[in-house]
Amino acid sequence: MKASTRSAPPRHHQAVLRLIQAKKYEAAETQLRQLLPKYPNAPTLHYLAGLAAAARYRYADAVRHLQRTVALDARHGAAWFELGLVHLTLCRYRPARHCLQNARALKYRAKESRRYLAQIERVARARDVTLSVCLIVKNEEKLLANCLRSVEAVADEVVVVDTGSTDGTVAIAEAFGAQVYHYTWHNDFAAARNFAKSKAAGDWILQIDADEELLPEDQFKVRELIHQGRCDGAFVALLCRSSSNFGENRPSLHYLVRLFRNLDHFRYINPVHEVLQYSGEVIPVDIRLVHHGYNLDEKQLREKRARNARILYEGLARDPENVMYHFYLSMLHLSNRDFDLCAKFARNVLQRVDPKKASQHHLYLMALNNLALTALEREQYDDAIRFCEQAFAANEHFLDPLYLHALALYRSGNPEAARERFLDFLDRFEREKKKPIFNLFISSAEAYVAPAEHLLGKIFRKSGNPAEARRRFARARELQPDLWPAHADLGYLLADLGEWQAAAESLEQALELLKARPGFDPNHPAWRQDFALLVKVYSTVLKQLLAGEASTTAVTSSRSAA
Repeated sequence: MKASTRSAPPRHHQAVLRLIQAKKYEAAETQLRQLLPKYPNAPTLHYLAGLAAAARYRYADAVRHLQRTVALDARHGAAWFELGLVHLTLCRYRPARHCLQNARALKYRAKESRRYLAQIERVARARDVTLSVCLIVKNEEKLLANCLRSVEAVADEVVVVDTGSTDGTVAIAEAFGAQVYHYTWHNDFAAARNFAKSKAAGDWILQIDADEELLPEDQFKVRELIHQGRCDGAFVALLCRSSSNFGENRPSLHYLVRLFRNLDHFRYINPVHEVLQYSGEVIPVDIRLVHHGYNLDEKQLREKRARNARILYEGLARDPENVMYHFYLSMLHLSNRDFDLCAKFARNVLQRVDPKKASQHHLYLMALNNLALTALEREQYDDAIRFCEQAFAANEHFLDPLYLHALALYRSGNPEAARERFLDFLDRFEREKKKPIFNLFISSAEAYVAPAEHLLGKIFRKSGNPAEARRRFARARELQPDLWPAHADLGYLLADLGEWQAAAESLEQALELLKARPGFDPNHPAWRQDFALLVKVYSTVLKQLLAGEASTTAVTSSRSAA
């Protein structure tokens, strides 16, 4: 039995290798998942599994399989070489040196091994720089494994501070080898973050939440940055996914200091929406985390907002002049659609900040943005435009108010002016995207691109330009496939053009997306009119299709009779 598990038949090796050479890594891994349980001690299969995993940026899995390979066959030069390259990619120079020295001694690609070893000698330090990944958690069993898996390859240690989980969170953390600490919750996120930081032994810290994941292709960038040590911290891009009335998973982009040196005087402040107080050089980097925390069902969102409201109002009672409490209460009430309170706290922010101070400039812009949003919801379009103009005048790189200005013009019945503003917004957004890495003020601008294209389509359709309207609707659907109004409006346009089959497909997709919306109720005033129009036009289109089929059948029958 032991001999049978040492090596799989050569045909299996060759089949998997062909898939890897063809870059069909997923198919290769599917075959390997079937073969490895049968041949768990086959070094060649583990070697191929390591190659496939590394090609898909799953470096932790690659290391495990390649280490298993050399444990089974210490003279496997290719495995030593590939393992050395994975360590080198992650700036782990000591294990990389050891692996490549073994590959060279076994005369496997000796010339390349020597070249990589020379590179290591040029850049390696006396010891490798270490990274602690820190989290605070409570009842995160649904998301925690994905989070920990995403940082497994870059972390030298994982510090998990549990604030009272009653599910399987702690067991999951321990299964990943994390150091788990239990902490009594005091309604203070900053205090919990600082406790986690105090337990970290690494030279650097990556702060991440259980509902976040490091993008696989950015793993090596984390290790590269901490090894180079050219700064004291880094602004990391946080890609937020959240629900909206116009479709699921709208992205927005924010930059936060999440990667920083483990220095005693770096401390978190604010009991909710905590921020790191830091000093020294902090730079923007092209490292991205995906955040799922606001892509929740309505019940979860209500609970999260209620918790944050309690903490914020308690803080405001203790420190009524703290501008951060006013700012986050404005944001909170905006998300709750309590526009009076949102506007009240936004004005409080404006009274307490100096827009010329770098540390307060962003608060000033966001307060104006919140006032513009509340004015839009109240149909106070002149006020909305005034707030947008103030924000854009303060910083032309902050694009949200440019979109909101266009939206105010559109809703107030000025489509021509709105068209020019939407086009300006899209043009500026494309120019900002081409700039190197960093725009702190881009905020939700990316989330507005698809809605802007959709509304431009409506404007062009109404002005008698069906070709441009069609292009804009198609672009909106491409950018945001679940933007149901874009599917609906494209269907209406195609019906205008008599393209019944294409219209039916687009309208059917719109209906499916609309019905799948959380909380959708066709009798609710918010949905009734849109749903009724959609059903009416779809029914008309289906009748036209049936009439066309009947006509075709009649013509065919008459020809047959003749």
